[in-house]
Amino acid sequence: MNIVIVGAGGQLASDLVPALAGHRVVPLPHADLDVCDAPAVRARLTRERPDVVINTAAFHRVDECERSPDVPFRVNAIAARDLARVCADLDSTLVSFSTDYVFDGRQRRPYTEDDAPNPLNVYGVTKLAGETSSGRCVPNTSWCARPGCTASPGRARTAATLWRR
Repeated sequence: MNIVIVGAGGQLASDLVPALAGHRVVPLPHADLDVCDAPAVRARLTRERPDVVINTAAFHRVDECERSPDVPFRVNAIAARDLARVCADLDSTLVSFSTDYVFDGRQRRPYTEDDAPNPLNVYGVTKLAGETSSGRCVPNTSWCARPGCTASPGRARTAATLWRR
């Protein structure tokens, strides 16, 4: 399988690469591909012809999101939508990671995919916008995971488990 990982400079992507052993994996950190440069994203993915694109790119510094909402909106919402459009055109499966910040935290049980989101901050709003727009662009081939523990000590096992599913 031919897999491209966008935003490959972060911890999640570095945990995913070893979990994908046996596949052709092209990790693309920000230095190699700016996810906000839609023409560059289209050109690179067209050249790679991936079966699967894993989007780990995100602007997630919550306090900074509140101060400058335009930056996370470009990365988490607009770039996610643009990436989904390219995946739809290339018939590539898109795997994205969201966040538990799309919920308000008031529920007393663990959240599921069926629970209504209610983000309380800019970061959560931008990630929800990215989820929504990506799913509309690639409705049958887009997966979105909301792992609340990707930054935990068990992060590598979580990433590998998500891939196997």
